[in-house]
Amino acid sequence: MSFSIGQQVGPYRIELRIGQGGMATVYKAYHASLDRYVAIKVMHIALSEDPSFLERFRREAQIVGRLSHPHIIPIYDFSTFENQPYLVMKYVEGETLKQRMRREPLTLEEVTKVIEAVASALDYAHQNDVLHRDVKPSNIILDTDGTPYLTDFGLARVASLGESTLSADVMLGTPQYISPEQARGVRDLDAGTDIYSLGVVLYELVVGRVPFTSDTPYTIIHDHIYKPLPLPTYVNPSVSPAVEQVLVKALSKERSQRYTSAGDLAKAFRNAVQQSNMIEISLHTMRPEAFDEPQAAAFPQPPAIPSPLMPNVTPSGTVLVPGSSANYRVNQATGNGWVITGCLLFIVTCLISAVILLSAMNDERIRMEWDEAQVADANDTILIDDMATDELTAEVLFLNAEADTLKQEQVTLFQEVYPNALGGQLAQVYLSLEAEDASGAAQALRDAVSNEEPDPNLMLQWAGLLIEHGYDEPALVLFTAAYTRGFEDPEIREEAGEYLYNQMSGLRGPDIGRMCALYEQVPASPQLYMLAAQALISTSEDIRPPDDNRGDRPNLDGCPNIEIDTADKIIERGLTLAPDMAELYLVLGNYYESIGEMESAIENWQVATGFENAPHWVVSKATVKLDQTLS
Repeated sequence: MSFSIGQQVGPYRIELRIGQGGMATVYKAYHASLDRYVAIKVMHIALSEDPSFLERFRREAQIVGRLSHPHIIPIYDFSTFENQPYLVMKYVEGETLKQRMRREPLTLEEVTKVIEAVASALDYAHQNDVLHRDVKPSNIILDTDGTPYLTDFGLARVASLGESTLSADVMLGTPQYISPEQARGVRDLDAGTDIYSLGVVLYELVVGRVPFTSDTPYTIIHDHIYKPLPLPTYVNPSVSPAVEQVLVKALSKERSQRYTSAGDLAKAFRNAVQQSNMIEISLHTMRPEAFDEPQAAAFPQPPAIPSPLMPNVTPSGTVLVPGSSANYRVNQATGNGWVITGCLLFIVTCLISAVILLSAMNDERIRMEWDEAQVADANDTILIDDMATDELTAEVLFLNAEADTLKQEQVTLFQEVYPNALGGQLAQVYLSLEAEDASGAAQALRDAVSNEEPDPNLMLQWAGLLIEHGYDEPALVLFTAAYTRGFEDPEIREEAGEYLYNQMSGLRGPDIGRMCALYEQVPASPQLYMLAAQALISTSEDIRPPDDNRGDRPNLDGCPNIEIDTADKIIERGLTLAPDMAELYLVLGNYYESIGEMESAIENWQVATGFENAPHWVVSKATVKLDQTLS
């Protein structure tokens, strides 16, 4: 069970779904008695039946609940509704740092503000014995004023107790931002792990890319442990030597060589900026090819140290680290004697590892922990792309995309096996957009929208990801396709309908042509008529009845799949096809309001609220209109 728009959950009324991951969904909700909006994080039903994940959820509430800092999203409450646990947090209107970075680069002043705020939050958490362990741009929220907030303590740990929000401490953080010691599976972590991750965020903001990236998480993890840091001044000449020194220190492989606090890192960065008289950050001078050049390395690469334990990969491709090293290479020593000795040690190590692994798998407790670890939060899940064909599912493609590890080879392989599968088409839309291949994205989008076996929920899932990456227009098409093809599903009708109505209500005059172009691939339907009519109403204050000859009325002449060109006629056509569709009466009321015929407007808003199957958002918006008009 998931919450639906308009549902009353305890004292909270669900208003809007604002995010979804592999472990939980986040909603915007309204607390009437306190007259404030909150964010509600609810665990997916499949996980809510697992005691270990319930414990993780409870621990997250307890750990963050005792933190009170201006740059940490506070938790207000932890409760259950119909046996489904949920967290209640402060609602922050804005976007994640990751979304902002994709939309446009931050200014130097903004970067400094973000780093100082997050550093302050981390220092406060560390002083209270709490490690975050998953610092990354998607866990930093910027409100409408640009104020940063650190959120999602789902991997947090009480340092002195070893108490974690994870049941078995087997999952990694996000590979691009993980510290070397966390990647190795070191247990006695300290503030240094968060300082390293914050350093990666700063590196990405200043240089233009994370220092280590690759096709597979294995390679990224290995590079964090062993590969020298690509020198910022070499890969992006606009970075000053003083700032480079700060990044090299923050991203030292040895935690003892890093800054002793996140605040020291932020202070050093500000001083370096002032010392070098930096005025602005330039990401245009970043040279992606330079990351692979040997001269980019900060220091000579140390020999890799073999470890008897390697990351384990579940059938779904999740990387597990049961107290282990993340990756290793056999140390290449010179001389035959050393080679023989090394081989013997390696063989003995493998035999010991095999015995340990077999014994572990016969231990019921360890087997349970192993099974628990295979269900992961999408934000914490790391997937590989060299898996067997029967393991490459539509879900894996999506989770890889969420983890920024989806590759064309994966999608191509999936489409070879399942040539007409919606999952592959949606994944291709995403990859084409990432590759700036507009024609490829358009073709994949057409294929997805016209798929003979539609899955509206899958469409919404990918639409949400596209929005997070800044691809609003193709996401709008997917939302519309999901809405029209999944209209009989009350949850689809609630979620997609409200999102689309709000989007159409926010359009302005010049947007109407673009909206028409977006809907070329969506077949005409009562749902599309409702959206087109609302778009017309919103894009001009000059909507008039047909017999008014004061000038041109806005129309949809440019929309090839909408044959009627005025809002009133579009709604009339929609009602002919779906006379019991509450959304059409809401929009018809809006139309009459726009031309000043308030009695007709009131009549239609009242009709909209009278249908038993009317979506909650329709009743809510029509009721607000009625209250405003009749008061």
